[in-house]
Amino acid sequence: MFEIKLVIDLSEQTIKTAEEFNDTLRMLDVMHSGDFEKLIKNAKEKKETAPQAAQEKTVEVPMNTTPDVAPKADTPAETAEPVYTIEQIRAYCAKAKAAGLNIPAIIHEYGHADLLRNVDPKYYGDIKKAVDAQMNG
Repeated sequence: MFEIKLVIDLSEQTIKTAEEFNDTLRMLDVMHSGDFEKLIKNAKEKKETAPQAAQEKTVEVPMNTTPDVAPKADTPAETAEPVYTIEQIRAYCAKAKAAGLNIPAIIHEYGHADLLRNVDPKYYGDIKKAVDAQMNG
């Protein structure tokens, strides 16, 4: 019985996380389009529904995630090449994929990851170099 309750609680948490992710994507879409009136309206609606959300039972589930920002070097002398963020590499790979490159194969070479978010940030520069090599070679 305990296992069933745990599965139900985890399912509810997953649904809530997916809804929050969708809200974030909608907000980013509105910000990108420049329609700030819509953004303000969405924020007001979110405030009105917040008391209902507070009444819901939530279960905190720790997730093992990779940071979205590449670590910075302690001193400028340590950095021989630029430090890239996941957003920069994702945008660069998207352009290369649109040009016909097999980006998942390149990403898989670094940590056998299927998604960029699963790659250690220390490899972002190497991924960019590999994409450059395929584009120019």
